[in-house]
Amino acid sequence: NTSQSTTVPNGFPNDVKVYNVVAKVDANLSQNSRLSGMYFFGNNSGTVEDFPELQSKWRSDIHTRAQVVGGNWVWTPSPLWVNEARVGYSRLYQPTLPGDLNIPASAYGLDTGVAGPFTGGLPRIGFGGVFTGLGAFKWPKFQGPDSVTQFVDHISYTAGNHSIKFGGDMHRNQVTNAAYGNARGSVTFLGGVQSGSSTPLEDFFAGLPFKSSVEVGNPTLQLHNWAFGLFAQDDWRATKRLTLNFGLRYEYSTVVQEAHNLLGNFDPNVGLVQVNTGTNRISSLYKPDPTNFAPRFGFAWDT
Repeated sequence: NTSQSTTVPNGFPNDVKVYNVVAKVDANLSQNSRLSGMYFFGNNSGTVEDFPELQSKWRSDIHTRAQVVGGNWVWTPSPLWVNEARVGYSRLYQPTLPGDLNIPASAYGLDTGVAGPFTGGLPRIGFGGVFTGLGAFKWPKFQGPDSVTQFVDHISYTAGNHSIKFGGDMHRNQVTNAAYGNARGSVTFLGGVQSGSSTPLEDFFAGLPFKSSVEVGNPTLQLHNWAFGLFAQDDWRATKRLTLNFGLRYEYSTVVQEAHNLLGNFDPNVGLVQVNTGTNRISSLYKPDPTNFAPRFGFAWDT
């Protein structure tokens, strides 16, 4: 219709509910000891349009749950010494699912032959940018549970015109993720298959796709590693006007590992290699860097 717009407006409402809880406690254990802690719980879920879907049932079902807990202890055994210890833990879980996950492709009249978990729904049908695609966005996707556990301890000492501080921290990172974006399959029509001049829509009605693909296997990865840090610094008031700052920090991170050795790399001498698996197995994904030293120097001049 040349007298009106050829664009069909679309859009569906987002329906999301959010519930958050925060708790905090502070306690003076003694004149020289203070303890504090906090806990945060966040939870949301709903149905949203994160892609130009053409039917409301193709919107995405989302869910996010975040939790953070932390504690802090400050101990002052004398006017010259202060010790601060902290511990923290955070956790995130965020699955995103297509709205028609529980509808098999056969309900749409398609016998794809695809079976297995998270393979339900209409396969993603694309038209090379000419028309909006059919089907839900490229989910399911599972992020988490991801977590970080951290321990920190800092000690401060004042000696004359020197203010010395040293300490360290360590934390463990855990990541679990899985992307089943193509588990139900995808079909793309770009045109030129039925004939050299056929359009994507003509190829669609003729059932002649330009390409199709489907994900196989289990994409779930369970990753973890440790990270450590040590530091020492001195703020030296050299004169009434000049303060010098010296410091050194060292950090080390272990190599990322997967719970079932599902990580690989490419060695130009032998080709693809996998950690602890296969003929050309490797013991580690890469070599760690043990030389992460970070010196610091600064000064302040009081006029």
